[in-house]
Amino acid sequence: MTAKLSAVCAKVNPFLERVYSADRVLHPLRRIGAKGEGRFERVSWDEALADIASRMKEAIAKHGPTIVLPYSFAGSQGLLQFASLDRRFFSLLGASRLVRGLCGDTASAVIAATQGNAYGIDPEDLRHSRFIVLCRIWLIVS
Repeated sequence: MTAKLSAVCAKVNPFLERVYSADRVLHPLRRIGAKGEGRFERVSWDEALADIASRMKEAIAKHGPTIVLPYSFAGSQGLLQFASLDRRFFSLLGASRLVRGLCGDTASAVIAATQGNAYGIDPEDLRHSRFIVLCRIWLIVS
């Protein structure tokens, strides 16, 4: 009997469908009309970035830099996108801090709790297994 892994986590599993979707956003868009109407107009990158910067500056002037909460996780990003310049930018800005490795940190904690280390098993050793249990763990933080 040959074991075959057919899926990854629910967030990453539909990655190819998102990347190649006909509905994928390829250009900056600005909402027109009321929120929820789904009406947008295409704008230039310069216009989109200027608008975002202006709104961030206004919010920071009114409420302080911790009003900004960076939200990005590894998901479909590469190493440079995930843990590089954005960290420096938001740190210099004085933005709120967020543990950005929810999936990976949670998985590492589970492995450490059950196996005594954060490395898991060697994938090459799976072929020697007679029985494999796959489970999904949900972490709810309130």
